[in-house]
Amino acid sequence: MKIGSLTGVSRAMRAAVFLMLLAGCRTTRPTVPPEETFFIPLAELPKPATIKPQTPAISAPQTRPAGKADSLLNSQRDQDRRIVALAEQLERLEATRRGARPDSTKPVPRTTQPLAAPKPVSTPPDDKAIGAAERLYASGEYRKTIQWCQDALERGALGGIEDQCYFLMGASRYRLKQFDLALVSLKKVLDVKASSKRADASFLMGLTYRELGMRERSATMFGAALKESPDEGLARSIRRELDRLAKNR
Repeated sequence: MKIGSLTGVSRAMRAAVFLMLLAGCRTTRPTVPPEETFFIPLAELPKPATIKPQTPAISAPQTRPAGKADSLLNSQRDQDRRIVALAEQLERLEATRRGARPDSTKPVPRTTQPLAAPKPVSTPPDDKAIGAAERLYASGEYRKTIQWCQDALERGALGGIEDQCYFLMGASRYRLKQFDLALVSLKKVLDVKASSKRADASFLMGLTYRELGMRERSATMFGAALKESPDEGLARSIRRELDRLAKNR
């Protein structure tokens, strides 16, 4: 009896609760604007952390100071100009030495001036001109004699007595035991047909060939010296040398 009454009461209470819920659903509630319910200000939202990309640092290329580079370039250009100027000057000197006219089409630098050729020293064209060389030879200055004669021949100021100069050069070289060079100078004396030194040069060539061991050529030159009608003293010396060669055969 009690269990049945409790079950009926619980059922009535459940029905009452259901009705109350149903009535509450039908009542109008104040509406909330959707923007107030669902809108959230952007200021309140957490900002995403921004990650900056890391770019590698680019080092600026090291450049040489412009002033130093310009100075090096200018010095190189100056050196090139000096080399060109020296080359042209040497070419003109070489052309002058050979007796040729240098090329006039090439520009001549303003800084370079043509060298003036030295003026030849004039020597009187007579026998007195060779007197200085004869005194040097007589005093035993054989090297100075050769130098004097060479300078005189280069100047061309002997005036027809070149054969005497060649004879002194040959005699000096014979004294210095330069036998081959002595023969070269003495042969140039014989090239002058009217030379007054032909007999002396032939005799001295005979002595030179004897020193070189060429006895036949020595005897030939002694015989040629006799044919040149030498003076009596030179003739006796020639005959004495011929007799010596005959005894040594």
